[in-house]
Amino acid sequence: MSITIRRILESDKTWMKELIRKRWHDKFIVTLRNIHTVEDLDGFIAQEKQRNVGLITFRIIKKSLEIITLNSLIPHKGVGQKLITKIVEFARKEKIIRIWLITTNDNIKAIDFYKKLGFVIRKVHKNAIKYDRKLKPSIPLTGENGIPIIDEIEFEMIL
Repeated sequence: MSITIRRILESDKTWMKELIRKRWHDKFIVTLRNIHTVEDLDGFIAQEKQRNVGLITFRIIKKSLEIITLNSLIPHKGVGQKLITKIVEFARKEKIIRIWLITTNDNIKAIDFYKKLGFVIRKVHKNAIKYDRKLKPSIPLTGENGIPIIDEIEFEMIL
């Protein structure tokens, strides 16, 4: 499988909006009471034979890069890992000192994935989802494994 990674283009925004709506249950993302819309995010797209197979979005504040979304459309083929590798390369080039992200307590696969890639848990934001649901009521009560979605887990990688 030959995957290429490229920067998001303006022409990708429609596809991105649809992906976010399908995968994230709404047209925007909420992390730590911050609303993120696709139109405002930068990122990279993974492609195989000109077909989009992954998306990573982020925002930069000072010398810190927050990963907002990571979507692999073909699991277990290295798409997510390639997108993270690209973000790390990009961050180093831009002299970013910290990459961080939020996931929820129910997302066992993501927790394991980020740990394997060298991210560490910086903080558990207990009961944070209660406040996020006020901004985004479409956040499910339970995750794929039937685990109640309650806390946000902040991971970081110091470069």
